[in-house]
Amino acid sequence: MARQRHAFLLPFATLEDSLANFVFERSKRVILGDFDAPRHDRITIPRAVQPERLKGLLDEDGKFQISWASESNYDKNVPFKVVQEPGLHVISGLDMSWDHVEELVGYLLGSGATAFNQSAYIDTPNWRSYYEPLEAVNVGVDSLLGRYVKPEELRYAKSVFLSYGSQPISPNPNQLASDLVVEIYWDDRRAMKEALGITETVISKVEPDAKVEVGLLTLNPNHNMDSEEFGLSGVIRNLDNKDFEKALFYTDLKHKKAEGSFTAQFEAPLGLHPKHQLSFDSIEMPDRPYCNLYAKYTVPRSLFLDEYQLADLDRSNAASAATGKLIGVWGEKDLEMPVWLTGGWGSEAVVEIYHHDRPRFDFELPMHSRYETPLLNDTTVHHDLPWPIVFWACKDEEEKASPEIRGIGYETFFPENALFYHVIPDTDTLSSSYHIPVAPLDKYPTVNTMTVTVILAGILWILFKTLLNIRR
Repeated sequence: MARQRHAFLLPFATLEDSLANFVFERSKRVILGDFDAPRHDRITIPRAVQPERLKGLLDEDGKFQISWASESNYDKNVPFKVVQEPGLHVISGLDMSWDHVEELVGYLLGSGATAFNQSAYIDTPNWRSYYEPLEAVNVGVDSLLGRYVKPEELRYAKSVFLSYGSQPISPNPNQLASDLVVEIYWDDRRAMKEALGITETVISKVEPDAKVEVGLLTLNPNHNMDSEEFGLSGVIRNLDNKDFEKALFYTDLKHKKAEGSFTAQFEAPLGLHPKHQLSFDSIEMPDRPYCNLYAKYTVPRSLFLDEYQLADLDRSNAASAATGKLIGVWGEKDLEMPVWLTGGWGSEAVVEIYHHDRPRFDFELPMHSRYETPLLNDTTVHHDLPWPIVFWACKDEEEKASPEIRGIGYETFFPENALFYHVIPDTDTLSSSYHIPVAPLDKYPTVNTMTVTVILAGILWILFKTLLNIRR
């Protein structure tokens, strides 16, 4: 049977008062009038009850994940799985065929939800990926996701994660690798309430035999003292039961919040070889052994990274010390390829950043712009670069249990017991704008005429000088 878990995170000080806004009905549904509390849904669909069409699209032994996060910043320090990288990322293991991935994405999210193009994927040593900037997840009512979540409400979510073929980092007998797991997070639903004109949310069973649990939880300060674990208390109601039960439990995630913050921008003037600069403020290495600082970049096809140039990051000279180390860059790396001949969506890179025990410093990553398609009546084309995610990767010597599903992308470069402490961006928008000069198409006749004239003049001049020398 499918399993639905809906959790709402309430303030501890007003927990008792907030419970009045949640009505548990005897008719196996819950009515919620509270739109202030962050909400997290986790839906598990075992392979036994997956639709036959879905089974045909998913390789039984393959790994596949779709993740999306809003490009606006929000609080990710919550006791739930949330996506760190902004935009839409479709990732699979290298052993999974991409012949039907476009159909699979369409079935899960709905036709027209994205501009997904399965031929634009790129390969890395560990995974195959596709990226697309996407402001919101507009799933169709005909999609599998649309069966479990109202599409109009999903547009206001901050994080959406779908995973198949992966289990939690700590083995869970109730979850198999063949389960399709969906996790959705809303940090604030008040804007959704006003935009949609709704006054309540109703949670009920999507399928008659589904197991549905609703949790009204709070971060209990008496159980969140000197630990990185989240101590949660509150009430949980199984819709098949008449009464709710009180709960007190701990949860520990592999992705955590680090001290400090950073901002990102392109160094001015921009030019054809822009430098993307990260400025760190008050960062502090976690109190863990074997921690290093990393940045994972998602670079659209209008820019590219020169892996040979990036090797210089690890070289010191008389003027400055080494600033970092390239772990790898994958995707579109051809230095001369124009945008219109670039087949992949872009490239990905993981870079280690040498912090030299400084709380404040800058880090620069050199990039290069591609030749863009000429435009009519314009000389520049504008793009946005998503900010990288910046994190400390540390060894977890305690290896505590965690319900979090391991990502099959950049996380696979690190040991399974690694902890990721994310440095949080200090701004609301998680992208940097840049522009690339292009040839104005309306000037083509003039440029063409002048070019031909100059070439002919040059040829005539060479002939004239040649004949003049012969006569001498």
